[in-house]
Amino acid sequence: MRAAEKLDVAIEAADEPETLTALVGSLHKVGRALRTSIALEAKLERDAAADARAAAEAGEARAGRAVETRKARVRDAVERRIWTELDPAEAEVWTADFDERLETEALDDAFTDEPLDDQVERLARDLGLTGACDHEYLPRALRPAPRPAYRSRAAWDVDFAALYRRGDDAEDDDPDPDGTAGDPPPANPPPGGHPPGDRPPRLAPPMDLPSWETD
Repeated sequence: MRAAEKLDVAIEAADEPETLTALVGSLHKVGRALRTSIALEAKLERDAAADARAAAEAGEARAGRAVETRKARVRDAVERRIWTELDPAEAEVWTADFDERLETEALDDAFTDEPLDDQVERLARDLGLTGACDHEYLPRALRPAPRPAYRSRAAWDVDFAALYRRGDDAEDDDPDPDGTAGDPPPANPPPGGHPPGDRPPRLAPPMDLPSWETD
């Protein structure tokens, strides 16, 4: 860059055509070398940034593998204590609870810094395990499939009669605004034996019934 600046000053002071031509040619060569140097410097910066990103990603990958490895070792140790201290029915629930605790524990950046034995003992103590071996260990491959978490029957029961009650207990100035309260039921009730106003609805038609039952 300093050479280009000196050539620019010399070109301004040149009077002879031959001298001016030589100086312009030299300035062209210096400018090309300058562009090459700038491009090389930019490439070196990009390469350094790419190497830094690759190193950071490799470090994160190693840390992730270390966390997964530690989780597997902790899970194996604590799970064995759960299934040797508790009945299988209780051990299933405790194992699920421990898995949730372990996932939360693994979010800590210092998860792998604690010694493995100390970490296992602390988590087992937090669960309430005492270390007493009362049952034979049941391997995962021999355990029954986890039971699905169904809602209780009471949570799904719907009082359809209450939904379609005509509000006999409600206070109203005109209990029969349409004058239909005393109307008799139709002579020919629809299939099912329920008048239209008393027929309990279905939440969804069963798929195994014929079309005339689901209309």
